[in-house]
Amino acid sequence: QTCPGSRGVGTASGMGGDRDLKRCTYSGCKKPEQSTRYRRIVGECKAGGQDWSTLKGNVLCDACYTRFLKRGRLELSQVQHKPLPEGQRKCSYAGCKKPEKS
Repeated sequence: QTCPGSRGVGTASGMGGDRDLKRCTYSGCKKPEQSTRYRRIVGECKAGGQDWSTLKGNVLCDACYTRFLKRGRLELSQVQHKPLPEGQRKCSYAGCKKPEKS
């Protein structure tokens, strides 16, 4: 689903000399200059049911755009799962041949 208020600003190789359009403006982006597609957020946008107004004027790489489209935020998840206690570690697959060792 494409945001009607945003426009793809091309691919990294096909955008001429405007360096600003080849860089994701999200400061937390892991690869701000290595995307194949960048989008400038302009106008009213409700794609994915999200409120894009805080991003108006920004250029997002495809990964950041998709993350905001799906989750409504740009930040990566920082969830760290704690391992199960030793006695609770067991494969739940009914056909597992070694449920205690997997």
